[in-house]
Amino acid sequence: MLSLAVLLPTLPIIYEDFRYRAIHWIWVALLTCFIISFYPLQWSFIGTNLFFIAVQIIFLSLYFSLKHGEWINITQSYLGIGDIVFFIPLCFLFSPVHLILFFIGSLLVSLLGSSLYPIFSGKKLATIPLAGCMALVLIIVQVLALWMQFDLRQDAWALDFLNLFQNSKIQ
Repeated sequence: MLSLAVLLPTLPIIYEDFRYRAIHWIWVALLTCFIISFYPLQWSFIGTNLFFIAVQIIFLSLYFSLKHGEWINITQSYLGIGDIVFFIPLCFLFSPVHLILFFIGSLLVSLLGSSLYPIFSGKKLATIPLAGCMALVLIIVQVLALWMQFDLRQDAWALDFLNLFQNSKIQ
């Protein structure tokens, strides 16, 4: 039940990001407080997760800076500050392997959704509600984790799942 309480601040994040393409910092702060309150801190993976997110942001900045031939602040036109701030509570919620899987999966869902939206609505998206999409995927993942009774803060399930693919290769 506690994992569902963590989801309460994600609903306004979804609404605000899809509606206004911006989120209030209070929802992210509340989400972070709920996660820290309901789950014991595991510093061993929080630092790893923060490092992973920082490396992603740095490489993204470097990529766009090299592409344009000048230093580019990615928060000006490519990635919102609310999106970056939303990554922080995820570092407290997931083990490193689960964070990487969640990050990749939610980015794929965002890309797929933003690609399909113009087809079905007839309107082109100027921006992608990344934090909203990630919050929506977070709700789905949390509900599935609760239903299937696996811990997103332990890597054993994900590593076993990934080993299935490695062991099923044709040799």
